[in-house]
Amino acid sequence: MPDHCQIDVTQGHSCIALVPIFSHLSSEEMAQIASITEEKRYGKHEGIYRAGTGGGNLYVLHDGTVKIYRTGIDGKERVIRVLGPGDFFGELSLFSGKPNADHADALTPTVMCVIEGKRLKALMAEHPSIALKILEELSERLEDTERTLEENTLQNSEQRLARFIIDASDGAIQFDLNVSKGTIASRLGMTQETLSRKLASLQEASIINLIGRRGIMIIDMQALQEIAEGGF
Repeated sequence: MPDHCQIDVTQGHSCIALVPIFSHLSSEEMAQIASITEEKRYGKHEGIYRAGTGGGNLYVLHDGTVKIYRTGIDGKERVIRVLGPGDFFGELSLFSGKPNADHADALTPTVMCVIEGKRLKALMAEHPSIALKILEELSERLEDTERTLEENTLQNSEQRLARFIIDASDGAIQFDLNVSKGTIASRLGMTQETLSRKLASLQEASIINLIGRRGIMIIDMQALQEIAEGGF
């Protein structure tokens, strides 16, 4: 079971300040949210919640990595999002009042700030800007979902992988993947075997260099961009 305790105001401020939807609040307003926030800790690969259960709270990721995913009727998992510090989730259940529609697992040891949904809604009534900020984030996530659907429908696996590497690099030449290849494969709509094969092909073409289990060095960014736009 995850450890949990009422979070102190100072630590609550630190957790809340990470999230853009709360960054505009005053110290007093942040203290209000901190007072309805509970800290929870999860171990690596520990489940946070399951589809069809609970719901109604807002989860703020303070430290660690979390994957949000669903499973098909065939039992295969499809990763929807991978989240890091400052991200939040559980907002759909918070607004709808329905049980969670997806699963959430900690990919690494994780510290979570859980905000009580009912009392957060009351604060939203006092501070409508919080609700507006959450709606802005939901709009961005909807746009991201539509873009992912379009990519999975119109782009081949090489294009999707090239785009992923470019985005994951965040402008760096060498970087480490922050999640497993299995999670990445699920996010890109391919098997892990296909992902490994495509990565090996990019390395053989001297476009990237694989370093260890998760390291990638981009050797030819132009070629990678051309793949993302037109195939390999």
